Amino acid sequence: DDERRRYQELFEFAPDGYLVTDTSGIIRDTNQAAADMLAVPRESLIGKPLVIYVAGPERREFSNLLDRLRGNGRITGWEVGLRPRGGGRIVASVTAVSARDDQGRTVGVRWVLHDVSDRHRVEAANRRYVNRLEVLRQMDRAMLNATTLRETAGIALDYLRQLVTCPRTSVALIDPQQEMRIVAVLVDGTTAVPEGATMRIDSETTLATGEWRVVENTYALESPTPWMKAMREEGVRT
Repeated sequence: DDERRRYQELFEFAPDGYLVTDTSGIIRDTNQAAADMLAVPRESLIGKPLVIYVAGPERREFSNLLDRLRGNGRITGWEVGLRPRGGGRIVASVTAVSARDDQGRTVGVRWVLHDVSDRHRVEAANRRYVNRLEVLRQMDRAMLNATTLRETAGIALDYLRQLVTCPRTSVALIDPQQEMRIVAVLVDGTTAVPEGATMRIDSETTLATGEWRVVENTYALESPTPWMKAMREEGVRT
């Protein structure tokens, strides 16, 4: 009785998700941590196939592992995407071992789910950062070989589109007379404001060298300037 009580306390209060399934993967017992992880009331988990909470692309691998566990199997450190009820995705590191009766027959599987979503998010952020630095390094090297303003601007846009997904990018120059000229443009499809296009900027939007100006929602402007109308037709909103 003491051993059973200690086991039950470990099961109930463990910080990781503990599950017990039969050999078909049907949940027979679970602790509160697993219920919280899957965003399902504990009593509602009982009788559910564990596979329904596994992300679609990884369900085949789950079935293969379950087949292995029906033998004398054990898995450690399998990382799998889980789909909690209500949406979202978490990544769990899974340890599982076959449960046997006194005759050595497999009667179920014990599962431990450890949430490693935060580590995956950090690793993904690091990969994006490294990729960003690499793209910027390539852009710098390419721009050193550029001989014209158009070529320099085009190179910048080409590499920046690798970092930011968008349907249109462009570089424009504004001369002292407040005329804007499109120097380079990359756009999906056609454009009404191609390279070389010029447009007059009204005095109310005059820019000084080094000045930053935030343009509010172009679709909320009551009297947009002609160049603003042209740009918002290209999908520019702010």
